[in-house]
Amino acid sequence: PILCVALKTDRMAVVLNGMDVSSPEIPGWLCLPCGDEKGLLVALRSVLEGVANPDTILVGHNLLGFDLPKLRNAYLRHRLFLPAVLRPLDGAGRQPVFDSMREIRAFSMENSEERFISLETVARVLGIPQPKQVISGAEVPRLHREGEYAAILAYCALDVATTERAFLLMTGEAADLE
Repeated sequence: PILCVALKTDRMAVVLNGMDVSSPEIPGWLCLPCGDEKGLLVALRSVLEGVANPDTILVGHNLLGFDLPKLRNAYLRHRLFLPAVLRPLDGAGRQPVFDSMREIRAFSMENSEERFISLETVARVLGIPQPKQVISGAEVPRLHREGEYAAILAYCALDVATTERAFLLMTGEAADLE
């Protein structure tokens, strides 16, 4: 199941909690309780329809190979309409996407031939400092079984913040570039 989704724009940072109805404190982020996967998908659609348009660039790490197919499949399994920005379209009508896992290859000779590049590797290559992480993505299933939902939500928010920083650096949009 999809446990959580985090989204960040220049105006908002939100984590959708699809595990239960709690709303733990995550500094700088609004945590919205959705109850379950279907509630998360309905909330995600509502948020996306409010902030995204055909010119919105969807940014993620392994977005093309994992996140988008997983989200699209979940919407269909629950018999829900896809948000417009998640609909796969043919030709020039396709939603712009920036996948940091693919784009980092242009910034690293050492990783240019690798098929899968972790977000931690992207951060290291770009010199993005990361707070000491308590968990890794591989631990999420165990944490979910143990009811450690707040840790999963914080991990999700940190991943999105790191991906956003990578995007801003790789596109030359980071405010601290000279």
